[in-house]
This record gives sequence, C-alpha cells and structure tokens, in this order.
Amino acid sequence: MSVIDEARSKIEAEIAKLETLYFVSTIAYKHEAQTRYRGTQGDKPVVFETPDGKREVAHNAGHFKAIIDGALPKTLRETIFVRLISAVEVFHVDLTRGIFTFRRDLLARNQVIELPYAYLASIKTLSELITKLVDRDCRAITSGGFEDATKFFKNLFKIDLKVLPGYRPISKAKWP
Repeated sequence: MSVIDEARSKIEAEIAKLETLYFVSTIAYKHEAQTRYRGTQGDKPVVFETPDGKREVAHNAGHFKAIIDGALPKTLRETIFVRLISAVEVFHVDLTRGIFTFRRDLLARNQVIELPYAYLASIKTLSELITKLVDRDCRAITSGGFEDATKFFKNLFKIDLKVLPGYRPISKAKWP
C-alpha cells in the first residue's frame, strides 16, 4: 500500500468513526429523552448517576428533552467538525510527508528560509535537515487553512484537491 493510500485510508476510517459517533449519539439522546420523559413525575430534576457521583443535567424531563433536541446535537456537530478539521490536517501532513519521501527534488525551490545558526550547527545529517524542511511545510499547511492547503498542493505537487469528491461541500460549508 502506498503512502498516499495509507493517508486516504486513515482519513476514511476517521470519517466513518465520526459518522458512527453522530448516528449512535443522536439515537441514544432521543431514546434517553423518551425514557426520562416517561419515567419522570412532576418537576423533578433529571439526574444521572456515575461511579463518581450524581450529576443534575436538567431541571425536569421537559428541560432535558429540550436540551436533547437542541443543544446536544448542535454541540455534537461542532465537536465532530473540529475533529474532522484535525483529520483533514493529518491527511494533508501525511500526504505531504509521503510525497516528499519519494520526491525530494520537490524540496529544491528558490524560496528563502531562515534557520538559527545553533540549529544549523547541530545538524548531523542531511536527512535531519530535510525533515526540518518538510516539517516547516507541514506547519504551513496546517496553520494556513483549507484554501492555503489547496493552493500548496496545486502549486507544489500539481495535485488539484478541488476535484476530489466532497471537496466543494467541505470548503463551502457554513458551520455554526
């Protein structure tokens, strides 16, 4: 399996986990809300017991249902979105490292960089310097945002991420 295939497999597996998390969580939320709503009398607080103690999560069953129907799904989507961004960044880094592993000639460009003298004096091998340069590119990809990563891959590797399935919905999404 190639480095690119491994990177793709990792992100696909992460996306599948996130889809399962969302699916299972929303079903469990609804089920728990229905159970609590039927099982609660009056305006008793909804309390969960854990090995660490008890925790009140809502003032009553109606309040709990409102939380389940509104706040929790939104928070879950936001949490999954953040995790998805991390997975995309890991994918970009894995892909970049993989490409540079096989195409070191792509590091030969006319871009000027600054490195401290102390670092340069401490380098023992060319491989160590190459790792530093690749790490620098990887940091630029992850800190620059989705569009910057897209431009990086297009300009340096001639890889057009925009043609990949799912690119447009992710890049144009309006998230809460």
